[in-house]
Amino acid sequence: MDDSLQRLEERIERAVTLIVSLRSENQQLRDRLNELESEKLALQQKIDGARTRLEMLVDRLPAE
Repeated sequence: MDDSLQRLEERIERAVTLIVSLRSENQQLRDRLNELESEKLALQQKIDGARTRLEMLVDRLPAE
């Protein structure tokens, strides 16, 4: 019985270690996702600004 309890304890310890590790990794991935979403928004704003400037320049071109 002690042997099976020991094995169960070891399995529980490994499971807890894995859970802690996965929670940490999950938080890191969430943080990275937030960073990438912010970067995407900034890049989209730059693209929109460049598009607006380009459209203004095209509008200033003389018509044929």
